[in-house]
Amino acid sequence: MSDFFQNARAGKDIINYTVVFEVKLKRAPPLQFKAYMVQSIGLSLRFYFMDYLGKYRLFEIETCEIPTNLEGVNLFTSFFRAVVTWALMVRDTDQEFRMVRNRSTRYSNAHNLRVLSEINHNKSRTRS
Repeated sequence: MSDFFQNARAGKDIINYTVVFEVKLKRAPPLQFKAYMVQSIGLSLRFYFMDYLGKYRLFEIETCEIPTNLEGVNLFTSFFRAVVTWALMVRDTDQEFRMVRNRSTRYSNAHNLRVLSEINHNKSRTRS
């Protein structure tokens, strides 16, 4: 369960960092921004994404095993599907991000700061 919380915290940090970065550059952040993560445990991969729509939401996209020999060829299909699905989602989010950056907007700094203050409420990390 602690891995789940670490992934959730990492996704939240990625979103917050990116929004702060965009606002400091006086650019409007995308309305449906997503952060993508991959977790590796041994030969198992888990693909996640997190978004923020009024609250942070973490989704597991796919889980697969990395094939290591010819006997694991039957694992290749699920491995390939997982990697391609995740990569296509990342590409779509990147394209949306680039569209927002290239679009001529009249977002005010006040609006950006309001958005920023709503999602940038991280507490400092403490070691347990």
